[in-house]
Amino acid sequence: MQISARLPNRINAQISLQPQSRFIGITGPSGAGKSSLFRALAGVEKSASVQTPWTSQKVGIVFQQPMLFPHTDVRGNLALAQRHASPNAMSIDACLRGCYCEHLIDKPSSGAFWWRSAAGRDCACVGQWTRCVIAR
Repeated sequence: MQISARLPNRINAQISLQPQSRFIGITGPSGAGKSSLFRALAGVEKSASVQTPWTSQKVGIVFQQPMLFPHTDVRGNLALAQRHASPNAMSIDACLRGCYCEHLIDKPSSGAFWWRSAAGRDCACVGQWTRCVIAR
């Protein structure tokens, strides 16, 4: 599978993936263009020239500060997303399985990922939180 993205004066990426690839992760130093690349792939960067085997509707973005709606639990966050999803969208159960967060479905999104550190501070378990945001 071939992917290319060009954003004038910012990025020029040529990527080859195995056909069975389901997720793409990009790493690099600050300012390297990682966020610009994903915005281009999602169709948000209007001046970008992109060639992919999918449409931009198949790309999801989790921003650097992942957010869940605080007024409901994880299940409610996923239900809100599904309400606005296309008829071909994955089921909530499939999203949870794919992101390895089935055990978090009934956790409150405002406090589910917080624990008390030895120093007495509340600390977020960012990995669990981010997986729920990706599932949404």
